[in-house]
Amino acid sequence: MKYELKTYTLQKLAGAYRENGLPINREYQRGPKWKKGQNQDLIDSLLRGYRLPLFYVHLVDKPDHFGDGVRTTRYLVDGQQRLEAIKLYMQNAFALAEPQGERLGAVVPPLIQNPTGWHGKKWDELTKEDQQRFLGQELLVMEMREEADNEVRDLFIRLQSGTPLTPQEKRDAWPGDFTEFVIRYAGKPGTEVGRNPHKFFELVPRRLGPRRRVFGDDEEENYVDGLVDTRKFFAGLAMTIMRRERDGVDFVDLKGKTINDFYRANLRLAPDDPAKNRVIATLDCVVALPRFSALVNGPKLKFNMAFHLALLADTLNNGDYTNAWRADLVTAFQSFQEKVAQARVGGSDIAGPLLPYERFAKGLSGGGSDTAVGIRRRHAFFLDQMYRAMRIELY
Repeated sequence: MKYELKTYTLQKLAGAYRENGLPINREYQRGPKWKKGQNQDLIDSLLRGYRLPLFYVHLVDKPDHFGDGVRTTRYLVDGQQRLEAIKLYMQNAFALAEPQGERLGAVVPPLIQNPTGWHGKKWDELTKEDQQRFLGQELLVMEMREEADNEVRDLFIRLQSGTPLTPQEKRDAWPGDFTEFVIRYAGKPGTEVGRNPHKFFELVPRRLGPRRRVFGDDEEENYVDGLVDTRKFFAGLAMTIMRRERDGVDFVDLKGKTINDFYRANLRLAPDDPAKNRVIATLDCVVALPRFSALVNGPKLKFNMAFHLALLADTLNNGDYTNAWRADLVTAFQSFQEKVAQARVGGSDIAGPLLPYERFAKGLSGGGSDTAVGIRRRHAFFLDQMYRAMRIELY
């Protein structure tokens, strides 16, 4: 990787970020996640004249087909949280910390070092001198050009600190064909490859927009791209079906380490990889079922229920069965769901025919629920009930 260290004023760098001149790469980066107190602390540090860590920017040259030249795009690799805090403060989105009354952990500037008294003030309330000094701060920027594939992705992972990425967000940043496969079919907002998730994933929930958690008078806003849990679910499902095709293994552990190892072992997937194509065929099979729309229009499936549904379709689609099951699967699955829901409501008072469903419901979460043994035990009961309801027949 080639590096060049440059110096920009805060005004120039923040202006470029504000005007989308420093986009992030959403294939492996998240949105802003800092808390209010972290934003306040950063602005206070800048007003004191403290030097900030390096900002990292990735330079990418692309052909300018209109001008027959080369156009350089600058992607922000590290420093998004800091620039977002600066942008929000300059938009008067928050005031700086007060000497009293602020939540525990906020930095409060001592008056002896703060003769102009910027504490408690929003951007428009600062003196002109403080604003000019703030905008004139010199920030160090490391501009980079890749000399080999995925160098910037690797650097991004190594730079992460503070509020950690979730395990699936880290996997999304890894290079490799399986990473792209998961993003392509499960979706990832803001990316070209993940803009059209497979219709199968309309069955499961997504988080829309930011989640807010309130701590007293303070709010924490967590960025959620809406499909991160869907990608985690699909990674486990795809891994299971691919292991079925390649190794004849019916179930595997869905623990983080197992999934991580599978990502690393599948950096390259042939276009005609039978295991990958079996996964796609399973998704297509479920979507093509009669009355699939009834599932889409009903309550969203929990991920573990969608998992068992997909694996049932995979088994039937690859077995020696008559096609009659296709007409009955959705109805039988909805009946199974209703019995599980009734068993959950009944809890410890459940007895008789619903008792096995209550055991199935308990096995969906808690210790051992993500192990091959636990999944196999649940699925055996699920298959037995579904086969009875559908009157499955072999050729």
